[in-house]
Amino acid sequence: SASARVTTMNARVGAGRFFVALVALALALTGCTPNLDDRVNTSLEHSIEDAQDTLWEFRDRIASNPEETLADLYFVADLREGEGDLSPIRLLDLIESSDGPTLTLLGTGDSQTSAGMWSSQADGAVCFNLTFPRKEKVIRTTPAECPVTAPVEGYDSVIPLEELSPRLVVTQDDYPPPICQCYSGSPCDCPGG
Repeated sequence: SASARVTTMNARVGAGRFFVALVALALALTGCTPNLDDRVNTSLEHSIEDAQDTLWEFRDRIASNPEETLADLYFVADLREGEGDLSPIRLLDLIESSDGPTLTLLGTGDSQTSAGMWSSQADGAVCFNLTFPRKEKVIRTTPAECPVTAPVEGYDSVIPLEELSPRLVVTQDDYPPPICQCYSGSPCDCPGG
């Protein structure tokens, strides 16, 4: 009869929808959504490179007089003094040697993913050293031990530098001079004027 065929067809459509929903759920649960850990690691790498980029301008001053220079930089939170850790650069320690000072810094990163009705978020921390040699115009990045307690205790994970892929050495080549531009009617200091 016609009503039996309609009922059978509705059951097939319902079963098809259920199957599609089941496949979508399986794909979401098996990793077809962005990997949250990879995103946190990328964010941590950016945190390290942002510290390198920000401190490059002050490299010579830090190499010769780190304590005074860091005290003058409003964007550096000295966690040795218990300052708040919302600043972009968080200083955990400073060690002076004959080669130059080494800053132990805390980098943080986070990420969020969403796939339909599901969303996840995570954050992480990394501790690393930036060394400012007095005889070379470089900043070297090396692993550092994170403290077991604050300021890292609230993060989902603490990732060792060895598991990340930031630049480990920065030089003047990483910071080329800006392109010289002249504007009509203004004095021009560019080569070839």
